[in-house]
Amino acid sequence: MLSIKRVNVKNLFTIICLFIFIGCSTSNVSHDNFCPCKLLNDDTTSKLILVKPYDVSYAKVILLEKKYESSDNPIWHQVALFTGRIGRNGVVDADYKKEGDGKTPRGVYDLTQAFGINKIGLKYPYRVLDGTEYWVDDVLSKHYNTMQIVKEGETPEFNSSEHLIDEKIAYQYAMVIDYNNPPVAGKGSAIFLHVEKNKPTAGCVAVSKENMIRILNWIDYGKTKILIK
Repeated sequence: MLSIKRVNVKNLFTIICLFIFIGCSTSNVSHDNFCPCKLLNDDTTSKLILVKPYDVSYAKVILLEKKYESSDNPIWHQVALFTGRIGRNGVVDADYKKEGDGKTPRGVYDLTQAFGINKIGLKYPYRVLDGTEYWVDDVLSKHYNTMQIVKEGETPEFNSSEHLIDEKIAYQYAMVIDYNNPPVAGKGSAIFLHVEKNKPTAGCVAVSKENMIRILNWIDYGKTKILIK
């Protein structure tokens, strides 16, 4: 006789709706590189920021936490959903991303260095910008796509960069999306999660100031990834 395991109908309905919304199904779990389902059995990931683009430069930003219904049955629970902004020219497969194309690279990435103009108390490292920080976008520089510290009177070893403290709104709070690392010249630089300015980004993912603060406090540092679909 077949044994039938009883399932809470409300929980099952929630799981099915969430999987439909985020784009998971039994048909694409094995084949879709951008399916959150693939991260369920990854012990190095406990939380996920899912970015679902729509209308070119807009995206739904969904915060997901991995929960265990049993010791061997992890599922994603949605804890927040809000609107964000992405590149002015939408998204692009990482293989085709280029410096200055105004596109946000698809893929799954770690979130690494946190920084910003404003102070915030976090349980992980956060750099308060003091004006010495530059993010290099010079494709001919050995420092391409890295933060470099240049103090007053020093000569920078690059010809083009973003002076981070000049972005008074966007970089109030920010976190590095670990795209193009180790750097490949011309594949894109300075891809961050940051505060939005009510307009498209140059390739970053942006959310409201309130939601950025929420994300920074919510992150399980070292075990949170961002998935851009």
